[in-house]
Amino acid sequence: MGIGGGIGANTAQTTAVIDFTGEHLSRASTVWNLNRQMSFSVGAALFTLLFNLLQQLTTTTSAYHSAFLIAALPGLLPLLTLMSLNKQPESLCNQKEN
Repeated sequence: MGIGGGIGANTAQTTAVIDFTGEHLSRASTVWNLNRQMSFSVGAALFTLLFNLLQQLTTTTSAYHSAFLIAALPGLLPLLTLMSLNKQPESLCNQKEN
């Protein structure tokens, strides 16, 4: 997680609570942090369980690699959305230039 996770988490939290002020800001920040901690805890438990299940079916090394790949795939799903954004038909692009 390191620096990248810290930068991502801080940016996400700042963006999520940008519209709050005063007392509402501290409450929103508290809810955000509770959510983040719960997500990390549940995620760690889920992938530990997945790793243990995979370990029963294959070697420890293969189970580790498989669990890591399964964990990484959902993180790549937003890229599919990004790839579909800002796609304009050729005709619209040509009209803007004229």
